[in-house]
Amino acid sequence: MITNEITNKITNLQDKIIRTISKNKNKKEINKEYKNLYILKMGDIIEYEANKFMYKIKNKALPNTVMELFEDTTAQTTRETRNAGIPRVANHKTKIYNSSILAYANRTWRALPQVIKNSKSIAIFKKEFKKYKISNY
Repeated sequence: MITNEITNKITNLQDKIIRTISKNKNKKEINKEYKNLYILKMGDIIEYEANKFMYKIKNKALPNTVMELFEDTTAQTTRETRNAGIPRVANHKTKIYNSSILAYANRTWRALPQVIKNSKSIAIFKKEFKKYKISNY
């Protein structure tokens, strides 16, 4: 997993590049510049890739060896709940595993609005995810 220290360095560099492109030296207006340029921040790019992976898991679009890392929750309940059908990583007790990309992807996926998770295609998912993140800047 990428550490916060590395992510922060990349984010600072990305902010400098955005300010240079937009010719705006004001650090307080950086979110506005990301929104105007329609560019995701570094942390959101990582989350985007993790959620794209989870979308493919949900839609069974990855090899079986990858699919086996997740539990299928569709058969675990007879009721229609908000967590039905959400792929889930089996619980582990180690800090190393909990900081892994699998655990991270699972956590960020659960935080996404249902309408984005239920996108009809990967292209629509990508577009809606980016629009959702940028609208919060």
